[in-house]
Amino acid sequence: SIPIIAAAGLLKVLQLISENIAVDWPLLVSAAGLSAATAFVCISLFIRLIDKVGFMPFVIYRLLLGFYLFIFVKTIRMNWFVAYAKTKNEFKALDFFKKIGVNAYVPSYIEKREWSDRVKKILVPAISGYVFFELNKLNYELVNSNPYLRNVLKRHGKAVTVSSEEIETLKEALNGYSVSQEIKTGDSVKILSGAFKNRLGFVDFIDTNNLSVLINSIKITLSLADTRLKAAV
Repeated sequence: SIPIIAAAGLLKVLQLISENIAVDWPLLVSAAGLSAATAFVCISLFIRLIDKVGFMPFVIYRLLLGFYLFIFVKTIRMNWFVAYAKTKNEFKALDFFKKIGVNAYVPSYIEKREWSDRVKKILVPAISGYVFFELNKLNYELVNSNPYLRNVLKRHGKAVTVSSEEIETLKEALNGYSVSQEIKTGDSVKILSGAFKNRLGFVDFIDTNNLSVLINSIKITLSLADTRLKAAV
């Protein structure tokens, strides 16, 4: 470990020099020297102790500590809470939680949207405006530190909790799910631009550049480059 510690110390020294920060070098060198001397004394005393008592006391200590931590971690009950996200900020809120080490989840699916010149896959929230996050107990200070959230979802004055089983069921239901907005022959569509704006019709034929739409049994040909469509519901 000595080469690693020395390399890390050298890197920090080079950073201090390059950043042109005022440093009390005598104090820094004294602290480093005192730290090294203390470490060597501790290692020497520890080796002498091992020579006298052996490793068994430390083996027992580690086993007892491991058993205690195992039981302690199992007794910590984690809860899933729900928060309202600001408009179209669900994924930003999710990323913020992940950066501060909070397990969070936004139910989502892939939606394929097609324009005249490209097809793009977009990640879309399955439950608009909601972010699920996991804590052993609700910490409002931590939640309020997320700038992309509005508030916590409550019912009868208490924060709503969701079980881990429900979250897993939601993940399984959305696993591999996708929605395509591709317009196909026979689809009912609404024209969003051009001379026939807001008219409903059926796609009769479609190719790379144009499509034919039947509007009241009248066939019209539209340019995909100049016309915006959406599937009619």
